[in-house]
Amino acid sequence: MSVFDPSRRQLLARSGALFGAAALASLPGSALLATPAYAAPSHSKTPTGEEIRTAYRRFRANQARVLTGRPSPNGWEMEKVADGGGAIWSRPVPGTPLEGVTVRIGAPETVLVHVIRRFHYEIDELRKGDVIGWRSPGTVRKGLPEGNQASGTAVRIRPGHYPPGAKGGFFPSRRS
Repeated sequence: MSVFDPSRRQLLARSGALFGAAALASLPGSALLATPAYAAPSHSKTPTGEEIRTAYRRFRANQARVLTGRPSPNGWEMEKVADGGGAIWSRPVPGTPLEGVTVRIGAPETVLVHVIRRFHYEIDELRKGDVIGWRSPGTVRKGLPEGNQASGTAVRIRPGHYPPGAKGGFFPSRRS
């Protein structure tokens, strides 16, 4: 083998190093710092078995404190508290005067915040107190759709503003 005839292993090692350097150079500074290889402090250590068991016990205790163990009518688990370590938190609704709405984080949050914003911009302006999100499972009557609020997957916009069963409350341009 000559100096000018590198082995396949050498070529792969060189191309991998070049590719890695190119990929690293193409990352913006914030992405570079957010990658696990660079974000971890040099003095971090692998947790011991006892540390893992302690963390797991804390996790299970928090679950017992937050979760009810019962599903809502739409299948999501109801939670006893909001803003208390579970999946239900107060989230802002940008562009509205609402201070926040308490919903389940993730896909339900995305959909519900979108619906609230559309109502505000396309139907009628909302004011503080016009939207009710999460409610305690103890205040929910069994089997009714309001149980979905206890799981953080439903909101009520202007509850009591329209009588139950009322129809024709919106102009045609406001119905979609």
